[in-house]
Amino acid sequence: MVYQKSKTFQIREWVEFDRKGRAPCPCCSKGPKDKTLSLVPKSQYGYKCFRGCTPAEIREALNAPLPGQPSPSFSTDDRSQKQQPPAPHKDYTVNEKFVASATERLLRDSSADAVAARKWLSDRHISKSDIERLNIGLGKRVVIPDENKPQNKETYGAICLFIPIPQQLGRYYVKKRVAPWLKPEQRPDYLSNWSQFGVPATIWFAHLPENARETWFCEGEWDSIRLTQLVRKQPEGESRIAVACSTAGCGSVPKWEELQRLPGNVTIFYDRNDTPRKDGTRAGEEGAKKLAFALEGRGRIADRPNQSRTPAFGMDDRAIARTPAIHLWQG
Repeated sequence: MVYQKSKTFQIREWVEFDRKGRAPCPCCSKGPKDKTLSLVPKSQYGYKCFRGCTPAEIREALNAPLPGQPSPSFSTDDRSQKQQPPAPHKDYTVNEKFVASATERLLRDSSADAVAARKWLSDRHISKSDIERLNIGLGKRVVIPDENKPQNKETYGAICLFIPIPQQLGRYYVKKRVAPWLKPEQRPDYLSNWSQFGVPATIWFAHLPENARETWFCEGEWDSIRLTQLVRKQPEGESRIAVACSTAGCGSVPKWEELQRLPGNVTIFYDRNDTPRKDGTRAGEEGAKKLAFALEGRGRIADRPNQSRTPAFGMDDRAIARTPAIHLWQG
């Protein structure tokens, strides 16, 4: 191995990417198949983690040198001996005590972040009872904005969603919505909207009654909570409906064993107002079809709302207003 001064950090010298330019993120990966790190197309050095890890955090996880310090490079003869540093297996899950503390902080704290978080949720018709029932909490997101100055860190408030781990009773994954109350001009470019270190593509239930006979599946957590409000208003005999979503949004389909946790037939309520891609397709529509096929006959896509069942309390037309009337497409 030969050392030389490198002005630009080259991620390929530290991480092994596949043919599609994907690799496990050294900061948040749960295993070799959890490839959330991606090379930026048409960029010589660019890379991005889709869970929101910053370049500085990735370099810190790799124990990579700062810019200007010796960085390893390899000649043709010794390139075959290059070894990728092992990705750290950090446990990002939390226990019930942590969840209870975060929920209490959101409900009772008088800090500016807590006040802003409660107002943001209230403006979206997510009530105190929703927070208590689902154990929504207040936490923080620490970021390193400048990889040249890893000692300089910034802290932002975050609304925490705690996802129970079926195989680990009393343990939870943490998905954070990072400071959504910030105005666009207050939000730096390097601050991602979501942070979910160590969270696989798993199922989160906003509502799971006993003996549920079917499932309504949303694109995101907030839609799931709002749709649950509608379900819980139904007479007891008509409310045996589970409401769920995936922690990975519409772009990824959870594994088969995760999908088996969904009761009965699954009606999919994904967004239909996405900006079309270059080929004319829309992410929500394509994601709904992928999920329906993966459900092997149990999946159906809601086409339009039943106006007679639209509740009176201010819902947006992305979520609760799309209660099923007909199902135009079934996988």
